[in-house]
Amino acid sequence: FEIDGIAATNISTTTYGDVTITLITTEQAANTHNITYNYNTGTDDEWSFVTSFTAPTTFTEGVALQLPDSTKISPTQTYKEVDYFTVDGVRATEISSTKTSDVEVSVVLKNKTYNITYDLDGGSWNGTAGNSTYTYGTSYTLPTNIKAVTTKEFDHWEISGTATTEISTTDYGDKTVQAIYKNATYDITWVVNGATLDTGDEFSVLYPTYTYGTIFYIPTNITMPTGKTFDHWTIDGVVATAIPDTTYGDVTITLITTEQAANTHNIT
Repeated sequence: FEIDGIAATNISTTTYGDVTITLITTEQAANTHNITYNYNTGTDDEWSFVTSFTAPTTFTEGVALQLPDSTKISPTQTYKEVDYFTVDGVRATEISSTKTSDVEVSVVLKNKTYNITYDLDGGSWNGTAGNSTYTYGTSYTLPTNIKAVTTKEFDHWEISGTATTEISTTDYGDKTVQAIYKNATYDITWVVNGATLDTGDEFSVLYPTYTYGTIFYIPTNITMPTGKTFDHWTIDGVVATAIPDTTYGDVTITLITTEQAANTHNIT
């Protein structure tokens, strides 16, 4: 206290006249509280702070403290990234100014999402394109709706030279997916006018298709119907004995016959 500007604890017995007693105060130190961090040690969601950052260990009551941004966090697993922070188990971006006791801060991680690049090698999508991203922990079946260049058809996908049908749950990192093609296969329509193979099989059953890049020799081991003689084959109306290896597209192979000469006999 002060009496008329002089520190005092009482008005003495010798004082006379009106006086002014003033209470002199000082600011009380603000309460501080501890911050502990739950690093999810030993789990797939384990994390730490980057070495260049020193995390605060206390906060002042009545003053909000902004939590670090995600760049200060280093997940132990490379396929994890920051989702959000929690304070005492509740999602938060700061330690609230209303907190009046020690708090626990932790980070909730999520699986990373990565890019997929498709190398169609001259082909194109036949309809909806494949996904441009995938997320670690979730398998993604690669699409097969690929329209190949002429004479080719889609065979399979490769990632880093290994054939695959999917990006698995354990894959991580950006992926380049390579389309691998094979020579196309085309349909053969047979017009054989009643002839069969010597084995008894139908032409369309044994030889329903041919493949671009491979010469297909038209079979000659055939059994002709009664009264008919083999003359030649045609492919789409052109005389031929084989489908050349440069041919592509569906074809019609037709058996051309001649009438067998009737048997003649002597009369005596």
